[in-house]
Amino acid sequence: MTLSDLKLNIYNHFQTNDELVLPDDNLKILVISDTPDLHAAAIKTALSSFEETGLVKKVEYVEGKKNKTAYILEKPLQSYTQNVNIDGITAALISKVFNNLNLKQVGASQSNPLAITQFEIETMATIAEQYIIANKSKEQN
Repeated sequence: MTLSDLKLNIYNHFQTNDELVLPDDNLKILVISDTPDLHAAAIKTALSSFEETGLVKKVEYVEGKKNKTAYILEKPLQSYTQNVNIDGITAALISKVFNNLNLKQVGASQSNPLAITQFEIETMATIAEQYIIANKSKEQN
């Protein structure tokens, strides 16, 4: 598992939880491993990037006789925004794909490649996720 994979798992954890406690929550982030100490260290490394960006604060404490470390969200994850720059070719591709989805029945307007919106990206990501889930269930049957 890469650090990028771990960061995605951690991000997904924070979508429904305000804190991550180590070592208690290691298995929520990572499946059972042959090298648990290495993966525990990798989780801490991945969490340090969340700390560096100001998403979480690290809190060390003692519970009973055990030392624990919690990473607590500064604010709900959904309240953070990101700015993304895309080039004209990518904007045109996003508009083309979005417009080909034919979403008029849900009230979506045509996509403008000169003004890509969060709605277009979110809609396409949701449809892609549903497609992936549907195909995984087909593969398992």
